[in-house]
Amino acid sequence: MTYIRRTNHLLYELEESEERYRRLVQLSPDGVLVVSEGRVVLANDAALKLLGLEKREQLLGKPLYTFTKEEWRAEACRDTYAHKHMESVTDLIETRFRRQDGSEVDVETASTWISYRGEPAQLIHFRDITLRKRAEEQLMSANQLLRDLTNMDGLTGVANRRCFDERIRAEWEACQSSGVPFSLIMFDLDYFKMYNDTYGHQPGDRCLREAAGAAAAAVSALKLQGAMVARYGGEEFAVLLPGTDADRALGIAEDVRERIVSLAIPHSGSKASSVVTVSVGVSTLLPAEAISPENAIERADQALYEAKKAGRNCVRMALQTPFC
Repeated sequence: MTYIRRTNHLLYELEESEERYRRLVQLSPDGVLVVSEGRVVLANDAALKLLGLEKREQLLGKPLYTFTKEEWRAEACRDTYAHKHMESVTDLIETRFRRQDGSEVDVETASTWISYRGEPAQLIHFRDITLRKRAEEQLMSANQLLRDLTNMDGLTGVANRRCFDERIRAEWEACQSSGVPFSLIMFDLDYFKMYNDTYGHQPGDRCLREAAGAAAAAVSALKLQGAMVARYGGEEFAVLLPGTDADRALGIAEDVRERIVSLAIPHSGSKASSVVTVSVGVSTLLPAEAISPENAIERADQALYEAKKAGRNCVRMALQTPFC
């Protein structure tokens, strides 16, 4: 009889303990699930609301993975193996749960192992972090926009000199590591001071934008990784062409020149043509420790000078040297 009374007392205490536990779970403002043998055996109202369910029966007895993403399943399996007999809490995981209507919600979740009705069970705690995730995404977009604006020439919309100085060194080092050639194009709008004197500074600004846009379109059509157009200063522009040999660089330079001429922007003050033209210099080097990006700039600038000496509105290639 004493044994029976003691057993009944223990069962009563167990039921009381579980009832208190259920009340605590229900009071939590975050979603709480208890999962035993892969199926949900306890859920609070917050969990139902977050999963888009109206009745507890829609969740109880269902496999947990009905509502979880594939990548979280793998994570949960690893956690199950590692923590089932350790009674420790897993690290917070950001994932998505699938709602009843098929939509998904961003959640932050953690789990631990407990004893429920005398059997091991997994207690899963999760909260909706959709608003936080959206705020993070907006912040990332704003930061990216700020970086873009920092690297962009405000007048022409292409990269600015600061961005050029950073990128040329990075692309040079990448070409050196890969053992591929590096080409650089420098071009200058012909008689641009005369253009400003003749038409004014606002049309001059518009001319710079259109010329930069034509060059950017030519480079974009290449789909060449690392290629970039930058405003080097005033009416002078540069084009980075990593992994590009001399013959191809010459062809690209000629395409840039022709695209700008085809804009047919009148230039009555030019001695080279009746429309806006450019003089273009090209250099191609195989990066090595003995030379630097400055060598490429100097050679392209010298080739640009030779193009101007030749009458402008043309392309010139830097003379080969022993280190190229």
